[in-house]
Amino acid sequence: MIADVTDLTSQLVAALKNLDSLQSKQIMKTIENEHTDPYPVIEQILIQSLEQIGLEWEEGTAALSQVYMSGIIVESLITQHFKEARSHHPQDKKIGIVTLADQHTLGKKLVSMMLFAQGYQISDLGQGLTPEQIALAVSEQGIDILLVSSLMLPAALQVKKIKILTWGFYKNYCGWSSLPFESTLVERGWR
Repeated sequence: MIADVTDLTSQLVAALKNLDSLQSKQIMKTIENEHTDPYPVIEQILIQSLEQIGLEWEEGTAALSQVYMSGIIVESLITQHFKEARSHHPQDKKIGIVTLADQHTLGKKLVSMMLFAQGYQISDLGQGLTPEQIALAVSEQGIDILLVSSLMLPAALQVKKIKILTWGFYKNYCGWSSLPFESTLVERGWR
């Protein structure tokens, strides 16, 4: 009998919050054994689990350390389970990823891993960079699509400066932030 995705997600959330990497691996094995094409299911469950833990952190029912360690465990799971299944995704655009001003790299790692698992080649431009350093790296490395991660509001607001510095030769941006409560980000030039 195939386990329900919702049930597997709940099990994985519990395992991740308990920092139980062995149980997390067992859940992945269960999916692999029960599904002919397990990778979309694994991806869905991993994303839903991390989103749930993130929501619990926002609500105050999960610790930041649980969020962080869940990311580390998921990074290991993705590396292990997607590496064999990974097919090279033909791409004509060079993708770069960077953490703007912040040293916190969990979001950047998760996005990079999921794109890697789908076969994309990602250039890591670094962390804690200023808009000027990012613009220079984009220019020097010929980046076509820039993924920008920021944790804190002051950093998120600097995305507009990257747009200004790279305007004319670069126009593809994707930004994300853990600031869902900040409703004025778009109005303030974040995207």
